Amino acid sequence: MSAAAKREPQSKDIPPAELPELENLVGFLLRVASNTADAYFSRQMSDTDVTPRQYAVLLILCRHAQLTQTEVASITKIDRSTTNEMIPRLVTRGLVVRHQSKTDRRAMTLSISSAGRDVVRRATIAAQASHQSIMNALPLEYRKIFKHCLEVIIQANATNLPTD
Repeated sequence: MSAAAKREPQSKDIPPAELPELENLVGFLLRVASNTADAYFSRQMSDTDVTPRQYAVLLILCRHAQLTQTEVASITKIDRSTTNEMIPRLVTRGLVVRHQSKTDRRAMTLSISSAGRDVVRRATIAAQASHQSIMNALPLEYRKIFKHCLEVIIQANATNLPTD
């Protein structure tokens, strides 16, 4: 038996009976739900070689003519360091194009390429199937409530989300 396993509880330790059950922690449940959503997405998207975050970036670039990398991070709620790593890969793959900003010579803007639009077109069908698979686990009357609850949590904590 290891030293840690043999260690007797100290007076400042929380008695095991007072510790929360992992399955009752909202953060744990959200992480497992997120992992489930990612797994559905990955199965549906296997032929596109696009991750859920990459799809989010491509999708918003389809909806906006040009955005800065900071705007992409803000809209997608993906931290800037992840965005800074992801964008060059999307550019290398020919899915995103960098442009010199028309208003600020130091800044670059991003737009989606025609290849990126093709990926979004294919990926959207898969993303919708993934979404449906997840939502089908809920009774019909809970689906709007579930989505609304997630939106409330996100909105209430918007200022606490990491940006880097």
